[in-house]
Amino acid sequence: MKEKLNQLLETIAKAEADVENRKLFQAVVSQCLASGMFALSELADEFSCSCPTIQRWSDGESACHPVGRPSVYRLIKEKVKAKM
Repeated sequence: MKEKLNQLLETIAKAEADVENRKLFQAVVSQCLASGMFALSELADEFSCSCPTIQRWSDGESACHPVGRPSVYRLIKEKVKAKM
């Protein structure tokens, strides 16, 4: 679990440096779900959106606007660091 969380933090760092990159956004969301830190419904609640929206983000079918991505990264990073 700790290895997955460290990998997620590395991906977040890359994504924060390139907020326009949809592939990195998708990687952060999918790694977050794969790590078991959040259920789909928990992420949806955190970001005030639907479960299908989070699933589309995870699948790379869509992404939130680049302006909103730093907030997504910040919240996930805070939760990961609190668990470590």
